[in-house]
Amino acid sequence: MSKKRITVPFFVPHKGCPNLCIFCDQKIQAGREPLPEEIIPVIKQYRKSAPKSVTKFELAFFGGSFTGIDVNYQIQLLTEAKSALESGLIDGIRVSTRPDLINNETLSLLNRYSVKTIEIGAQSFSDDVLKASGRGHTAEQTIDAAELIKKNGFDLVIQLLPGLPLDSIDKSIRSAEIAAELNPSAARIYPTVVFDGTSLGEMFKTGIYLPLSIDEAMEWTYEMMKIFRKNNISVIRIGINPVENGNLSKIIGGAYHPSFGQIVKSRLKRDDMEKLFLFQDIEPKSTILIPSDYKEEYIGQKRANIKYLEDKYKTRIFYKFHNGELIKI
Repeated sequence: MSKKRITVPFFVPHKGCPNLCIFCDQKIQAGREPLPEEIIPVIKQYRKSAPKSVTKFELAFFGGSFTGIDVNYQIQLLTEAKSALESGLIDGIRVSTRPDLINNETLSLLNRYSVKTIEIGAQSFSDDVLKASGRGHTAEQTIDAAELIKKNGFDLVIQLLPGLPLDSIDKSIRSAEIAAELNPSAARIYPTVVFDGTSLGEMFKTGIYLPLSIDEAMEWTYEMMKIFRKNNISVIRIGINPVENGNLSKIIGGAYHPSFGQIVKSRLKRDDMEKLFLFQDIEPKSTILIPSDYKEEYIGQKRANIKYLEDKYKTRIFYKFHNGELIKI
């Protein structure tokens, strides 16, 4: 699928966070803090190297909790970002932060500098999971922050992190349900990955913590994705981004797979194809029309989806591609 939008990411390592969660080492994951004078040159470089299909560029401040860093530093970064927005170099600004660092004062500052989207790291809506992970905030604080963000006119994105200590598939599903009830513009799902040098890494090494296997994480994420799909909420990222998270050699356990998101999405596309078969008289041979933009997801890795349907419905499946959005038999 041709890219139409690019996010220009700037990472603010652990700055702004009032504590260090057991799963987090932003020094590993995000590198050095950005300099204000770098903002516009980096955006221009992204625009120069972007495919011709890209028509939208968005600047994002990820990593540490943006609204918790020194206000003067926030203003320096946001001043450059707003200048890029007003000059047409970008089409939007987003920041990520913690739920307990959202209040009317912080939102007023973000509004002044034309920030459009705020992402909050909910991680879970289970208080025992949050406490065991050293988050330092409650589920209720996340709900309050989400409602305040929306009330002030920002787009809201909720990030969830299934597989933390004391988590379960039922708790993660419930977290997805609560997140969906808050009606965010989008969500992200990052199954827990264990980095060396973190408290979680030490818990893993000593056997105190057992991370999800990749298959377990895919099953949990698949169930969470079904909830967001049912509520028409886009999940804009599944699994950590290897580019955004620095040194992959530091990963010592958990649900990291370079194609994690594609595999989960492919499972959902298999569901879509199977629904068509449920209402058809299946012939010994079947031809499916697959949207070209999603052909890898529909077919599956090594034709896994096609093989599954052929085995289950005892039919030989052929497929063609078309430019529409819907799959057809």
